[in-house]
Amino acid sequence: MPTANGLDSGSYTDRGQDVARKEEVWAKLHDSFARRLQNVARMPLRLLCRGSARLRRRRTVVLAYHSVGDGRDAVGEREFQKQMKFLHENAQVVDLEAIVRGDHLKTEARLTCAITFDDGYANVHKIAGPLLYAYKFPAKVYLTVGAIDPEKSRSAAEFKGLFQDETMLTWKQVIELYRIGFTFGSHLCQHHDMTQLEESKLAWELEQSKTIITERLGVECRHFAYPFGYFDRQCVQLVSRAGYESAVTVMHRNVPNACDPLRIPRMCIAPFHTLADFGRMLGGDFDYLPIIQRTRRVLRLDYQV
Repeated sequence: MPTANGLDSGSYTDRGQDVARKEEVWAKLHDSFARRLQNVARMPLRLLCRGSARLRRRRTVVLAYHSVGDGRDAVGEREFQKQMKFLHENAQVVDLEAIVRGDHLKTEARLTCAITFDDGYANVHKIAGPLLYAYKFPAKVYLTVGAIDPEKSRSAAEFKGLFQDETMLTWKQVIELYRIGFTFGSHLCQHHDMTQLEESKLAWELEQSKTIITERLGVECRHFAYPFGYFDRQCVQLVSRAGYESAVTVMHRNVPNACDPLRIPRMCIAPFHTLADFGRMLGGDFDYLPIIQRTRRVLRLDYQV
């Protein structure tokens, strides 16, 4: 239909479709370029990071697990056993609090490692707990407090953001783990993306989850893990204001000598990681990943059609 200036309105639709198609083509070309650049850069960066890690006198890493067992997103029990045996033979395993205090800077150990678990799945009690106790390994579990029931192990499918095929710890199991040397931190009451919450709601989640863990265990909860690893400057400020002394991320890197205690990096262990991958990760071969991730972000931010 002709418009007031004599042009057919359909031409605007056609132009819009042409622009959309061009944007889609350019986006695909951009993604292809980014992937090729990543693949080209991967090997030299890997060799560089490996060499750099070998030159350091000491190396400290924090490992992030979620579930151990036969769940879809869980690290397999046998793989977990192999990984813990590797740590027993090659690393000094400490509680995260020792790293927060800076004790790792005083040790002569070549590799210092802390073990953490996010969310609070029941298999941490059933599978991981006995094995870590046998090795005398400390570990910290960050609880999604609203999913933890006093006696009944609830289905994770009841809660958004959790592994849907898992079941959750009970407070009874949490206390049993605490008695054998596990320590606990907050992962909020619900597994929210903190960056999407209003300030008042986030402040409440931080304070309430901290209070509940403190009351249940009889010891102050001072440690936190960002759900999904998502956070911004305001989130960090609110975590500090709530009285937490440390907070862990999922930024993949070793712990630097001068580390912000509210932005502690961790290396996530995934179900597809083999024992060889695990050893290479601890040795520094995968330290290039943050460089790749930052490069991809920059390319996407700079991209305009």
